[in-house]
Amino acid sequence: RAMRFDPESEVALVVTTGAGAEEAIVGAGRYIVTGGPEGARTAEVAFTVEEDFHGLGIAGRLLRHLASIARERGIASFEAEVLPENKAMQAVFARSGLPLRTRREDGVVRPLLEVSRAETEVYCVEHGLVVRIDGTNPDTARGLIRTEILPLLRRLHPGAEANLRALGETRARL
Repeated sequence: RAMRFDPESEVALVVTTGAGAEEAIVGAGRYIVTGGPEGARTAEVAFTVEEDFHGLGIAGRLLRHLASIARERGIASFEAEVLPENKAMQAVFARSGLPLRTRREDGVVRPLLEVSRAETEVYCVEHGLVVRIDGTNPDTARGLIRTEILPLLRRLHPGAEANLRALGETRARL
C-alpha cells in the first residue's frame, strides 16, 4: 500500500519556496477518498504548513485547488480532524466558500465541506455519468421530509436548512 498510488482516490499538492538546490517544501495538502458511491464520494483532507509560513493563506489556497480537483473526480465532500485549539485551521475551512458543517467528537472538531447536489449533477452530465436520485424511500418519513417539507421550508425561510443543521449540532453536543 505504501508504494502504490491511485490518482483517482489520492491527491497531494505541495508549495515550495526557492529554486534549484535551494527549493524547499513549505506546505502540503492531501486528500484520500474514504468511501461513498461514484459521484458522491467523501475524502479526508489534511494540511501541513511550516511554522514560519503560517498566516499567508497557503492552506486555504491548497484547499481551493484540492476542492477543484475533487469536483472533477466526483468527490462530493471533504472531512477532516482538527484539534479544538487549532483556530487557524478551523478558520481556513470556514473561509473556504464551501458549505460547512462541523461536529465535535472525541475532543476533535470534524469539519465536513460539501459539494452541492447541483454541482455533482453538473459533473455527472459533463462526464457522461448517469445522475441517480435515491428512490429507495419515497414513502417513508425521510422521503417526505426530503421531497416536500424541506423544499417548503426553503421557500418560506431561506435560512431554515442552516438553522436545522445548527440545531442538530447543538443537540449532538448536549
